[in-house]
Amino acid sequence: MSHCLGCCSCYKTGHCCIRDDAEKLSEEIAEADGVILGSPTYASNVSGLMKDFIDRGHFVIEQLLHGKYCVIVATGENYGNGDAAKVLKNLVIYSGGRLSGSIGFNSPFNGEDFEKEKLYGRCRRAAHRMIKAMRGKKIYPIQSMIHFIV
Repeated sequence: MSHCLGCCSCYKTGHCCIRDDAEKLSEEIAEADGVILGSPTYASNVSGLMKDFIDRGHFVIEQLLHGKYCVIVATGENYGNGDAAKVLKNLVIYSGGRLSGSIGFNSPFNGEDFEKEKLYGRCRRAAHRMIKAMRGKKIYPIQSMIHFIV
């Protein structure tokens, strides 16, 4: 995925002028009922690839996430995954998405098996919450209010 050029053609046409995987991802998001956005944490922020995805889709992704149920995942080895999670949460909520779950965790190299089982449980619960929210067409009033203000 190429870096954003800052040309703002997406504001005029509704899609990015650069033809690469970002457009394919946009098509996949448009067809999805729910979206899981995740990133490892590098220097207390999302990865460069996720940042490119956010920048490239500034207008397009914001429109595609509107009304979609989302779960965000941020991982890190020792610190900063909260900052990365905040970037992903803001992307979803500011875009009018419906944040139904959030997973942030530190994952040290060679983590213990019991930590993995705990993580799998958290992931399963987040997935079940998102499915339940989609089936029930759950509305999140505070998130909707924040999106309206933004």
